[in-house]
Amino acid sequence: MRWLSFLLPCVVVLLLAFALRGVPAVEPARAATLPSEKTPPVGPTEVKPAAPRAVNPPTEPSRPAAAPTGKGPVLANCRVELIQEVQVPGIEAGVLLALEATEGMDVRAGMTLGHIDDREPKMQRTISKLKHDAAKAQAESDIDIRFARAAYDAAEYEYQKDKQAIDKIPGAISGVDIMKVKLAAIKAKAGIEKAIVDHRQLEFEADTKGAEVEAADLSIERRQIRAPFDGVVTNVYRHPGEWVAPGDPVIKVIQVDRLRIEGSLSASEYDPPEIDGRPVTIEAELAHGRKVKFTGKVVFVSPLVSLAGDYVVFAEVNNRQENGLWVLSPGLSATMTIHLK
Repeated sequence: MRWLSFLLPCVVVLLLAFALRGVPAVEPARAATLPSEKTPPVGPTEVKPAAPRAVNPPTEPSRPAAAPTGKGPVLANCRVELIQEVQVPGIEAGVLLALEATEGMDVRAGMTLGHIDDREPKMQRTISKLKHDAAKAQAESDIDIRFARAAYDAAEYEYQKDKQAIDKIPGAISGVDIMKVKLAAIKAKAGIEKAIVDHRQLEFEADTKGAEVEAADLSIERRQIRAPFDGVVTNVYRHPGEWVAPGDPVIKVIQVDRLRIEGSLSASEYDPPEIDGRPVTIEAELAHGRKVKFTGKVVFVSPLVSLAGDYVVFAEVNNRQENGLWVLSPGLSATMTIHLK
C-alpha cells in the first residue's frame, strides 16, 4: 500500500505536465492586439478618400460626318462620281463598216461615230421614195374629179334638152331614149362622187408610201453609231469588219463636263430641308498636293436613313478643262462644304 501512496502523486504530476505542454503559446501578433493598461483605446478608423483617377472620355467612331462651321457642314471623304456613262450598242445586226471613235476622243451629242452595213435599207429607201413620189403626184392631181364633173354637165345638158323637146312636141323622143339619157346623167353624177373617193384613196396610198420612206430612214438610222451626249470615249469594243449583233456594245462614252459628288450627313445634326438645293463648294486634291475648288449645289437628298444614322447627299458641279484635259476626274476623293446661308 505504501508504493501506491508514493506512485499516485507522481502520476498526477505527469498528467499536469502533459496538460500544460498541449496549451498553445499566445501569438505575438494576437498578443499585440490584446488590450492592456498601457495601450490607449483605439477609436474609429478614419478612411481617406482615394485620389480621383483621370478617365478618358469615350470617342465616337470616325466617319465622314459633317463638321459644323460658320458656313455649314463640311463633308470629308466624299466621292466624285459619273452622272452618265453609256455603252453604245449596235441596234441592228450587221458588219461594222466604219468606226471613227477612238479612246480619249471628245464627242458631242448626236455625233456620228460609225455605222453598220446600211446598203440594203438605203436601196429600200430609194424604191420607197420613187413609189411615194408617184403616188403623191397622182394624189395632188384632181383631173379625174374635173373630168367626172364635165361628163356630168354634158349628160345633164343632154337630158334637159331632150326633156324640153318632149315638152314642146310630145312623142318626139321615145320614152326609152329619154330614160337612157336620164340614166347617163345620173351615172355621170355618181362618177363625180367616185372620182372624189378614188382621189382620197390616192392620198392614202401616197401617205403609205411616205411611211415606207420613213421606215427605210429609220432602218438606216438604227445602223448609225452616235454619241448619246457630250462626253469622252473611254472604250472601243468593236472594230471595222467585225460582226455586230443587236445589243452588242460598240463603244463606251462617259460624261465628264458635269460630275456628281456623293457624301453623307448625320440625320441627328441636319434635316433634309436644310440641305436640299443649297450651294456647295467642292475641294479636291490632285497630284503634288495641288488643290482645286469647284462650286455647285445639292441636287438630291436621300429620304432613307442608314443604320448608322446617316443619309446620302448628291451635289453636282461643272467640270473645267486645263490644257485640253478635264481637271476633276471620277474616282477622286473630295471635301464638300454645304453653305446653309
